[in-house]
Amino acid sequence: MKIIKQISKFLFVVGLAIMLMSLLFPGGFGSASLLAPGNCGGEVFLVTDDVFIFTATREGNQTYSLFFLESDDVLQVLESGNMTGIEPLHALEDIMEYQGWIHFPKPGTYGLIATHSHNETIVVWVQGLAFPRFSFIFAGLILSLPMLLIAVGNFIRVKWLKRKEM
Repeated sequence: MKIIKQISKFLFVVGLAIMLMSLLFPGGFGSASLLAPGNCGGEVFLVTDDVFIFTATREGNQTYSLFFLESDDVLQVLESGNMTGIEPLHALEDIMEYQGWIHFPKPGTYGLIATHSHNETIVVWVQGLAFPRFSFIFAGLILSLPMLLIAVGNFIRVKWLKRKEM
């Protein structure tokens, strides 16, 4: 029984550490660039889950478009200068600003392309994983479960013994 308690304590500590990992700060990056009218600019980034996007123009009164693509498509667009034959995963067209979640089909390398018809600076901030990371919380709870069951069992046993003594 002593070895089971030691293993349970170890699993509890590991599970607690994994649950705390769910609260780590997610990665993110931002960029701002001045694009000539009719030109496009882009960024490539690693995605492990849904991302939160905030984007606006510095002056806030002109429209622009953002297209989210596979990384190979981003490179092709930047080389050719146009999006002919490219199907974006997500398109935000003729917007003045946007903030919201973008879902990607699977973890991998993706990118965004910005286009507009005005001389304006477009600011884009891409924020990584959502808080908290529920997969870490679930794994931590599963690992912590044996120790939690032992603690609850001991609590119930002590209450039962105290009641029996009365």
